[in-house]
Amino acid sequence: MREHSKAIDGETLDILSRSVCAGNTVKLPDMLPRAQYERVDKVLRALGGQWDRRSRSHIFPYEAKTLLETATRDGTYIDRKQTLQLFETPPELAVAMVTLAQIKRGGVALEPSAGTGNIVRPLLSAGARVIAVDIDAQNFSALAQIDGCEACHADFLTWGPQIMHGGFRFDAAVMNPPFSDGQDMAHIRAAYDLVRLGGRLVSICGEGAFFRQDVKAQMFREWLKRVRAEDTPLDRSTFASAGTAVLSRMIVIKRPS
Repeated sequence: MREHSKAIDGETLDILSRSVCAGNTVKLPDMLPRAQYERVDKVLRALGGQWDRRSRSHIFPYEAKTLLETATRDGTYIDRKQTLQLFETPPELAVAMVTLAQIKRGGVALEPSAGTGNIVRPLLSAGARVIAVDIDAQNFSALAQIDGCEACHADFLTWGPQIMHGGFRFDAAVMNPPFSDGQDMAHIRAAYDLVRLGGRLVSICGEGAFFRQDVKAQMFREWLKRVRAEDTPLDRSTFASAGTAVLSRMIVIKRPS
């Protein structure tokens, strides 16, 4: 992964160094002028935090102390969204995807690029047993805190073949993989191989896979035709809450019985 490191200006660094960390929350030391707050908020959001008006603090899906200490020590921060392509699935879209997966209560579902669990939660609510995989240690920590989620800290593209050779298959795979460098195409094809006959795969995929002319993209489109995939374009605003206007589609594939 190519890390997107950015410098922190002096005023923001001072505010962050005086902020109070408690578990997965970060509380700012002062009421800030809007422009100054926006600079601090930008850093905390890039690290994975989200402003919570009720508690008047930034809430993270994982322990925040180490991330904040590293940022203030180095004077830089890693933009996790860009580095990990971590654009979380909006809750309403995650619910729609789980519905399309048609997994029955007690079925086993795979989330191979699980992030902090936005798809995991509706899968669990649907009564599925969920195995969630993520390459990032912070995301794995967040997944491990979700009651009922079986979290795996691994690179799915190496983890998947090991499971496949072991003969295990899932009733459904529901996913929103990273898009850069064709990762979405690779993750979708690898996940499909782990879905049992008669099962379903539901995935978000970057629009680039449908118009690029490189060999990988052309082969992917040919493969989609062979497996009779259905694809639905999503509005550019779909991932606005995650901070991106990237064009994407939702793919649904049912494996023949």
